[in-house]
Amino acid sequence: MVLKSQESIAKEIVSIEYSFGDAMLRLNNTNAVNFAAEMDSLSDHLDKISKELDALGTFRPELRETTLKKLDDVEKALFQRLQIKIESVSQQPEVGEIIAPAVARCLSARLSVKDKAGLLIETPGASSGINTKGQGQK
Repeated sequence: MVLKSQESIAKEIVSIEYSFGDAMLRLNNTNAVNFAAEMDSLSDHLDKISKELDALGTFRPELRETTLKKLDDVEKALFQRLQIKIESVSQQPEVGEIIAPAVARCLSARLSVKDKAGLLIETPGASSGINTKGQGQK
């Protein structure tokens, strides 16, 4: 396996985050199977990134901050559109049955990659022992 740089991995993480949100925006009652396949593809990509991060380690502070900013920008760009979509769509139960396992796998893979890259941020009141600078607390 040829290892990528942390910078290229950071770009891939941001791209995957956007792809996830974009797929959510395109989800409807007629394309659940395609959506699940897209989630599986994103999950496979995240699994590869996770293995690379095992070898490369956590992002250095500057890259972590830059990547978090880009992820925040993606979230802001998609959030309002996703809120409107979620409020306006009534999914059929069978759609949920088709997409739930794929979404769960993708979310799990995203969490693992973000953890390995050092991109998880503690929310106020959480007790993970990690502050927003990624340094352990005593």
